[in-house]
Parts: sequence; C-alpha cells; structure tokens
Amino acid sequence: MRRHIKSPHSSPDGKDRILNAALSTFSRYGYDSTTVRMISERAGVSPSLINYHWPGKEALWGETCKNCQQKIHAILYASADFSLPPEEAISDFIGKLFDALAENSELIRIFTWSILEAESIDYQRTRGAFQPLVDFGKEYLNNLKKEGKLENLDIEIALMMIRAIFIMMFTDRHGQLYAFGKDLSDPAHAARVKESFINSVQGIIGYPPKA
Repeated sequence: MRRHIKSPHSSPDGKDRILNAALSTFSRYGYDSTTVRMISERAGVSPSLINYHWPGKEALWGETCKNCQQKIHAILYASADFSLPPEEAISDFIGKLFDALAENSELIRIFTWSILEAESIDYQRTRGAFQPLVDFGKEYLNNLKKEGKLENLDIEIALMMIRAIFIMMFTDRHGQLYAFGKDLSDPAHAARVKESFINSVQGIIGYPPKA
C-alpha cells in the first residue's frame, strides 16, 4: 500500500513560523529593509516555501498586518471591562492595554514603520489593520461625550496624542535605556511608566476630572 507523504508546503506549522518571523523581522527593520530571505532565515524555512504561500514581500506584509489586527482584537476584548463605572474602566483598560502591548511591542513597531514608510507600502490597507484600536477608543469616548462627561473634548486630536505616547513608550527602547538605564523589561521601570501613561491618557481626555 502506498503511503501518502504530506508536503511541507501544506504544513500549518511552517506557515505560522513564517508569519511569526515576518512580524519579528518587519517590526525590527521595517518594510524597505526587510527581505524575504531574512524572513526565511529567521523562520528556518526556504524562501521557496514563503513564495509558495505568498507571491512576494508585499503580500506577506499585508498578511502580517492582518495577523496584527487579529492580535489587537484579542487584546481589546481581553482588556475591556464595561461592567466597571467609567472612572474605573478607563484606567483599568489603559493599564491592561499597556501590559499587553509591552509584551507584544512588535504591534506598535509595525504601526510605526507604516507611518515612516507610508510611500513604500499600501498605507490605507496597513492603517486599516490597526483601525480597530482607534475605533474602539473613539466609540467609547463618544459614548462618554453623549453622557455629558467630555463635552469639550476633541476626540480625534485626543486619540492622535494618545497614539503618539503609545509609539514613544513602546518603540523608543534606546531612549529609555539612555535616560533611565532601563527599559520595559524591568518590572519596576515598567510599573513607573505604566502609572505615568495612565495619568497622561486621563489628562488628555480630562476624565475622570481631578478633584
């Protein structure tokens, strides 16, 4: 009886390794400086296996951004607790979001590269991968505004400022090492940054109001 030998091209494990390697490599070097060979070496597979699944680097970048979107969705649903009153829910959500992104800083780095290399990629498609995070914040703040709690807040500008803080916190590792001699891998330093981050976000949106 003839045995059926499964082709390595059909292995989901190989595809997952490629996507994990793509996320790691793109987040470190950006789109322009990353090559398919770099990703294949990091994944421990041949470039032909990558070409089997995706027609080129641009397609793999798009799939990587889609993978980021799935991770962001999971983080959002794990972090949000709408059973809490708003004054507690905001700090609780921001704190959990900080912890999750500190463990998955590649997500913010990919987003940062999409800004820096907007002319080299399909920016609209890339930005769309991260839109759930923006939409989540916009919807929540709009609901608070309807309740009369954020009457004077410019939500779009507020979210832009919060995004800028996110980017600096999770991408400027060398800046933190230079300033503090530590980065977010140090628990005490991470706790200090997290507390300041929560306070900064609450200050930007002006809620809850200071006593």
